[in-house]
Amino acid sequence: MPEYNVGDYLAGDAITFNGVAGEKHPGGKTYRVPAPSAEDELRLRRIVQIEDAGDTNVDLATEMKALLAGPDDTELTLPHKILGPAYDEMTADGVTPTKIDMLASLVVTNYGVSQQAAELTVAVAQGEAAARGNRATRRAAAKKTARKAAAKKTSSRSSNGKAGSRGQASRAGGAKSTPRSPATTRGSATSANTPTAATG
Repeated sequence: MPEYNVGDYLAGDAITFNGVAGEKHPGGKTYRVPAPSAEDELRLRRIVQIEDAGDTNVDLATEMKALLAGPDDTELTLPHKILGPAYDEMTADGVTPTKIDMLASLVVTNYGVSQQAAELTVAVAQGEAAARGNRATRRAAAKKTARKAAAKKTSSRSSNGKAGSRGQASRAGGAKSTPRSPATTRGSATSANTPTAATG
């Protein structure tokens, strides 16, 4: 009969979030979220299954109310209930509500679905963030290249315009430096067309 020593395996059922930035720790801080009780974890799984199946025969509100029940008959928010003591710690450190909600959702996925699903969620989110960064870098590089090309084209036009102006001025100057006198032109024509008298 097989035997398994699962003490160490089951001891790591808490979730650790590294690099969570807040007002007090802009560089990031590590938070530890303890595992829910066996009852709460089973209830989480039922809630996830009900939502996935769209089962209208089960009162989801009743399950949620039981899950969110706090001490002294108070009702906690989902992030407060799911994150436990880490919720108060994050709030005190100035972690934004959006980040707290995202972390709570990740905990729900981890215990309500599976650890693999939670890890996949993180991997996809990180991949999308990296892709956004890569797209932004490519767009910035494309804009920089376009600006350089435009500047080069403008410079080339300017140089060609100056060269053309110099050429036109040179040609105009040459025409002015050797004008043909109308009198000389007429004289030449008369001389060429008048018969020469014979001598003798």
